[in-house]
Amino acid sequence: MEQNINSYVHKLLLNHINPTSCCIDATCGNGFDTVFLAKHCHHVYAIDIQDKAIEETTKLLRINSIQNVTVIQASHNQLQQIVPIHTKVQIIMYNLGYLPHGDHSIVTTPKGTVESLTQAIELLEPKGFISIILYVGHEGGQQEANAVEAFCVSLDKKAYTVFKTEYLNRLVTPYVILIQKE
Repeated sequence: MEQNINSYVHKLLLNHINPTSCCIDATCGNGFDTVFLAKHCHHVYAIDIQDKAIEETTKLLRINSIQNVTVIQASHNQLQQIVPIHTKVQIIMYNLGYLPHGDHSIVTTPKGTVESLTQAIELLEPKGFISIILYVGHEGGQQEANAVEAFCVSLDKKAYTVFKTEYLNRLVTPYVILIQKE
């Protein structure tokens, strides 16, 4: 089994990415999810609020000679202002919390993340996935995880399948929630 949670999510999503589809990396951070998505789909919107995240993602895209990505500096709760509403998106990825090696005072928040997920659900095409990696070890992380889980529990079970994957033999580790639109 994969030890790195991000690599694990990539493996889960790989068989569900359509090479003609659009994908979103809603919190692009250092660009690793953006590069993963860009290698397997038609177009990616990479979004982050921090200058450093935009710089790191752009640098990684350049190193990998990837050009099918639109990098936008904005909050993840502005998805519907960034991606045209008629665009149907196959995969939307989130890594919540703060930017590793960045400013740890800039974090995703429960309110902003739930607003973003509400918009993401509207953009997602049938059989599409939203992946959310939740980091609970920082201040506010557990509150954000609680808000995300409450949002997920409220989704209609006939319209969405939601599951949670977590390490049971580790303390205070990130975990994954996947949402699939029926």
